[in-house]
This record gives sequence, structure tokens and C-alpha cells, in this order.
Amino acid sequence: MSEEFLRKYEAGEAFGSTLDQVTKPGESLFPEAHGEGAEKKRKAERAEEARRRGQIQAEG
Repeated sequence: MSEEFLRKYEAGEAFGSTLDQVTKPGESLFPEAHGEGAEKKRKAERAEEARRRGQIQAEG
């Protein structure tokens, strides 16, 4: 923790963080993991993997 952060915190001053500069309010820092469509993509990947496993078991 930096002394500047601690000083501002103890004084009740407003301060920002690097994260505040990188993202907008309500925006994810990791959109590929949490953004729109990420869950759909993961579900599609899991379904495709399940189909592949089913084909391998049927052939085996």
C-alpha cells in the first residue's frame, strides 16, 4: 500500500486507482471471460466437446 494512498484514505480525500482508468463503471476488466456472449461461447464449447466424446465412445 502506498503512503500516498494511505494519506488520502485517512484524510478522507477522493482518490482513484489504475483500475478506474482502465475500465468504465459497470464494464468488466476481462470481457472475454465476463462480457456479452462469453457464457454462450462456453456452453457451445462444452456441447461440442460432449458431442466429440460421444462420437469417440460410439466408435470405440
